[in-house]
Amino acid sequence: MCSSFETEEFKALLQRPKTDGDTGQCKRCPNAGSILLRGYDSYCKDCFVVYVNHKFCSTIGKMRAVRHGDKVLIAFSGGISSSAMVHLVRESIERAGSQRRLVFQPTVFLILEKSVSSCYGSEEDCVSTAARFCQNYDLPFAWCHLDEYFNESPQFYTKVEDFQRSGRQAQLKELFKKVNSLTAKEDLLKRTRTELLIRVAKLMDHRKIFVGSNSSRIAADLLTFVAQGRGSQLPFEIGFSDTHDPDVTIIRPMREILQDEVEKYVEVKEIEVLEAFAQPEVMSRLSSIGTLTQDFLSSLQKDFPGTVPTVFRTGDKLTTAVKQDGEKCSFCKMPLDSTVIPPSSALQARLYSSALSTLGKSASQEVIERFVVSKPEKDFSLIDCSHLCYGCSLTIKDCT
Repeated sequence: MCSSFETEEFKALLQRPKTDGDTGQCKRCPNAGSILLRGYDSYCKDCFVVYVNHKFCSTIGKMRAVRHGDKVLIAFSGGISSSAMVHLVRESIERAGSQRRLVFQPTVFLILEKSVSSCYGSEEDCVSTAARFCQNYDLPFAWCHLDEYFNESPQFYTKVEDFQRSGRQAQLKELFKKVNSLTAKEDLLKRTRTELLIRVAKLMDHRKIFVGSNSSRIAADLLTFVAQGRGSQLPFEIGFSDTHDPDVTIIRPMREILQDEVEKYVEVKEIEVLEAFAQPEVMSRLSSIGTLTQDFLSSLQKDFPGTVPTVFRTGDKLTTAVKQDGEKCSFCKMPLDSTVIPPSSALQARLYSSALSTLGKSASQEVIERFVVSKPEKDFSLIDCSHLCYGCSLTIKDCT
């Protein structure tokens, strides 16, 4: 940029934002501010709570996603975002006489992932802690094991006394043991978890699922999914609602709330942080595409508070040319993006380059073209690999 444009005002924009020690007056009332958002917006505690609740309810209300009496499955992981979502759901239901009151029938649902994750608590601790957490908010609670993914009709439980260890954990461990990289393992876990939630929702006669993805998480997912070759699936993965399943809709009511706002809300409302679900921080930020992307955006957000909102809003404008009512991927159940590969597309160039690297320059043009359009060589009895989208084919390719 020309130095003549570097005025004092321009240089001031590049300075680091204020700290929480310099909050000033609340922007909504005459009281002193105690919470600083985005480096310049100051709120008192009461106004901040109203601000977060309004974001949550308006996100659901403006899309008319939930109607009176709807049964909604609340996906609960024990993390900060999902815990805050449970609290906000309870608050919105109890808001008697308010126009922003949400009237639906929620059920909090937990998927036990202890066999493939590294949380501190045992399975019994996770179930009992989550049940007590939901009881404090007077919300019904249910749970199941992740390895119920292998059952067409997953078995779930509604009482802590019914807890029993799953008999298919060895099968689940065998599947994840085949995965070489953490990037592929995270993608595999997300796909199995989402499919299991949808199956359980159908069995429980729930047609809506709430997930706790906030705007910071969605912004990181946007860049991660593009890097993993899932660009055609972005409207389903980061939009307000995911309608890739015709019977169950996945809704993201926390998508307008930043991670920093979620953390402050948990602190102000003194929401219990469930230690049983805490995971040891032993992974490097370079361990996977997802962790690296999230660390990159978080570091930028500290100095430039508009980073996450900019990425997040850009994602809202993205559309896909893949037909939703067409053929579906046999694993993730998303619309298949690899049935017809245009000759000048990025996917065709990527496959052609891979063919040259594998077969060598001496291979004939006919052999290379057959390699490009062939199905993945890897196949597992645990996963249907008959029709895979490009993203899932990369995940399967990363398995031994």
